[in-house]
Amino acid sequence: MAHEQPDEVSEESLKKGLEGIFSAILGDESRKAREALSAHENNPEVLEATEALKVLDYRKFRSSLLRRHEQLTRALVEKVLGDNHHLFFLLTKQDFVGRHIQNLFVDIEGSSCCADKERTVMRALIRHYHKGARIEFNYDAEYTYMLPQVVLRDQESIIGYFDSLYRLYYGNPKPYLAEMLKIAQQAQAARAAAIDAG
Repeated sequence: MAHEQPDEVSEESLKKGLEGIFSAILGDESRKAREALSAHENNPEVLEATEALKVLDYRKFRSSLLRRHEQLTRALVEKVLGDNHHLFFLLTKQDFVGRHIQNLFVDIEGSSCCADKERTVMRALIRHYHKGARIEFNYDAEYTYMLPQVVLRDQESIIGYFDSLYRLYYGNPKPYLAEMLKIAQQAQAARAAAIDAG
């Protein structure tokens, strides 16, 4: 009995299939967003924001909708977790912080497990700012794939990098640039040590 070869899938049909999947996912998210807007479109804040957008008044848009949302978010975080500027920033700007951390791991350590490492650092920062927990990782554990290997390995470097991101977000790039220089030097030293050891 001859072994049948499966039909080969052309690159074009594979591309179309993937585009269809992503379109369906994005379309569903877009539909959910439109439904959420419909449920609130008569809200005075949404009406005010709509008018601001029509005349491209970015300041009024921010004050009518975004600022009020931020106030609600701040009140919720303070009620549940207490008043802590760094914790509030970390929770509300987690995309900004997380992307920087993950991209740092990709650039220095490679893409392998970079999302796991980013989550490890983010969770450590949250525990630190919420409960005052010392940031320490157990490199002797059975599984260490989620631990930073070259950069952001200790509390001092993690807090230093996070603080530089905090300052960068609010318009002061100097601490961030200084921190990145330290990280680049640390990465270069680690590469040189690996070459010497190899």
